[in-house]
Amino acid sequence: MKKLIISSLLLAMSLLSGCGYTIYAMPDSQVGPALLQSITEPNGATSSTADVTKTGEACASNFLGIVATGDFSIEAAKKAGGITTVSSVDISKTTTLYLVSSICTIVSGS
Repeated sequence: MKKLIISSLLLAMSLLSGCGYTIYAMPDSQVGPALLQSITEPNGATSSTADVTKTGEACASNFLGIVATGDFSIEAAKKAGGITTVSSVDISKTTTLYLVSSICTIVSGS
């Protein structure tokens, strides 16, 4: 009985961990997968010469691959920071044991 419970738990963990990883598994990521990870990578820049005086951030999260919520669009990040002219866009990704993951768009500009 004990072996059955342990086997069932291991099977459930392996199945759910793959689902929790889906929001984070992006083909353009420069860093490979890890159980605990928090990275920020560049996504783009403009030719704007305006001083960077503001930063806005917009995030989305995924829980167990069952519930995903949030708006991490550039427009949402611009609105959060009160930005009209974008200078750069970065992406921040965090995952914990492939069960909970989040992705944020960070916009800098004026």
